[in-house]
Order: sequence, then structure tokens, then C-alpha cells
Amino acid sequence: MCKTYWPAIKAIPVLMAILVSVSCWKCKRPVRQGNDAISVSGLRYIGEYVFPEKKYLKGSLIGGFSGIDFTGKNWLLICDDAKPPIRYYSAAIRYDADKFYGVEIDSVTEITDENGEAFQSHQVDAESIRYDKEANSFIWSSEGNIRKGINPDIQESSMDGKFIRRYNIPSLFFADTLSETRGPRHNGAFEGLSLSKDKAGFWASLELPLKQDGEAPVYEHVADSPVRFLYFDKEAGNFTKQFAYKLDKAARKGDFEINGVSEILEYDARQFLVAERSYAQGNYADGGNNILIYKADAARATDVSKYDSLKGVSYVPMSKTLLFDFETIRNQLSKVTNGLPKVDNIEGISFGPKLSNGRLSLVVVADNNFSALGEQLSQFIVFEVIP
Repeated sequence: MCKTYWPAIKAIPVLMAILVSVSCWKCKRPVRQGNDAISVSGLRYIGEYVFPEKKYLKGSLIGGFSGIDFTGKNWLLICDDAKPPIRYYSAAIRYDADKFYGVEIDSVTEITDENGEAFQSHQVDAESIRYDKEANSFIWSSEGNIRKGINPDIQESSMDGKFIRRYNIPSLFFADTLSETRGPRHNGAFEGLSLSKDKAGFWASLELPLKQDGEAPVYEHVADSPVRFLYFDKEAGNFTKQFAYKLDKAARKGDFEINGVSEILEYDARQFLVAERSYAQGNYADGGNNILIYKADAARATDVSKYDSLKGVSYVPMSKTLLFDFETIRNQLSKVTNGLPKVDNIEGISFGPKLSNGRLSLVVVADNNFSALGEQLSQFIVFEVIP
């Protein structure tokens, strides 16, 4: 190589670094580290929108938003109505860095079984939905019906709601109606889903501990309450590893009290956003919900897939760091009939499009349970992701 050009060639990496730095400064976009990695250090509240009650589409009452995902063009919302049609909605959600403008439900699609038929009443309890861009399909989870012996389930469906496949769930997670000490708890199974950041598979999470793994959280004391995260590997074609995530105790005392994982979202390899939803039934005029979002790290966690029970086993759980407490924005949210602001039953989390400042947005949604438990809101809340 001609030595005359060598100094200029050596300077190219430096010049490129300067250009990248200037470009990122001008557009104010977070610099990403390989594989489109996302950095999350905080959340900034932008706004809230409450979807009106008693609205119908194709004869079905709109509500029960138990899971949410952004396709890049529109939003998917799965409904947890136990009565057919089992369905998901397509929605337009409009907001910018300063304001939440609204939510419009564009269409509703029935999800059918492997025979192309409607699911029977209480056959599934749909909880989470994730869009797979590469396959142009979606995966969705059901908690089943443990008391009736219906197993939790994870399926893939086409965008028109037709059955594609059912994933083989390890027998550890089958419903066991005859045992008080084994199997998933009723209404405590596959509540959360997340596609893996590397697109090689997906994660599923339990809402509550398996009976043989630990106790369901209560207020009075800190129980050992680990829930399992399962990874499905597309290449292997099955679930290959599991990690344990330890729940907080319930936030309040009540006639009934519980805390569980309501949704997960992997934002980098083995790095998750985890929503813990605590609920207390009793004399709580604000609804009795407390919501926390944690950052959870499974990088050093033990693969517990080989353990039938986690009681008495030595293992390293996922580490967790509090990212956001919804109590910090409660006074900015909508008020219920008695005039108190309400943090409702948050069950869905999804990253959304970038804001005008180049940062990602995050949308959460609450399941109103069709107001079966009193006044509840179909509450949407949007945040700016602070890198």
C-alpha cells in the first residue's frame, strides 16, 4: 500500500465515529448496541386514555383487553372473554411525546380451534398476544381452566384467526384437578408472553407459582413465591430452559389478596420488563390495585427446567430492579365514581413506535373484566422509554 495515503486511511475510523456521534446528537436518538439492543433506565409518563364502556363491534362487547402488541402498523389487543367468540381486536392508538389522543378499535377477528370451529364457553382464557413479523402470524396464551382439568395452552394462529399450531407444553404445567400440592394454580398459569429479542423463539411466564414450587403471595408475610419463565426454541422445536422469578408480597391487606406477573417483555438478551400486579379485595375505593414494573435479568440465573419442584432446591433466581411504580402517577389518572384516581388491572405491555425525539414508546393496557368485579376501566397509559 502506498504510504502517502496511509495517514488518511488510518483516520477514517475516527472520522466515522465523529460523524456517528454528531448524527446521534442532532437526532437525539439513543445509540444502540448490536442486534438492535434497547437500553431502559426509566419511564416518563405521557398520558392516559380510557376506552368508553358499552361499545360493541360485530355484536361483541368491546373490552377485556388482556394483552397488547404493536405490529409496526397497528395494534393487536386480545380479549379474555371466556364466552365465544374468542377474539382479538385491531386498533389505532394515537399519541406523541406530549399527549395521548385516543384509541380506535378498527376490527375484531374471531380465533378458532384446530377444527376451524368456535371455542366452547370457558374452554380457553386468553391472556397474552404477540405478533410474529417473520411469519405474519401471532402467538397467544391461555390459562386454561385448572378446576375443570383444561390445560394451559400456547397456540399460533394466522392473522385471520385460523389455527396454525399448538406448542407442546411440558407436563409439569398440566392441570391437576386431583392434587392440592402439584400443578398450576387456577387463574395463575400462562399470563405473559414475549418474543425473544433475537427472534429465535419466545418466552412464556406463569402468573403464580406452581403449587409444588412455592406459595401464592399474601400481605402478612414474605412467602417464597417463584414463578417460572419458559423459553421455546424455534430451532429445537420445544421448550428448552426455564428461569425462576421471585414475586413480591401482596401490597395491601384484604379479604382476598394476591400478587402475580401479569406480563413480560424481553428488551435485550435475557433482560425483561416484568409487570407485577397486586390486588386486594376489600374496602378500597380506588380499586385495590398496585402495579410495579421491574427490570429482570436472567443472565446469571439457574436453568431450573430439570427441577420438578423448587422447594428445598438451591438455585439462583433472576435478579430484579424496580423500574417504575404506578403510585407515582396515580393522581394524574382518571377518577372512578367516588372521585379517587385509579390504577387499574394492568395486564398488557408493548413497545410502540418511536417518538419525535427518537426514543421508544411503551404502552400498557388494563383489563376491565367487563366490570365483573365492580367499576373497572379499559385504561391505556403511554410512556416514553428513557435509555
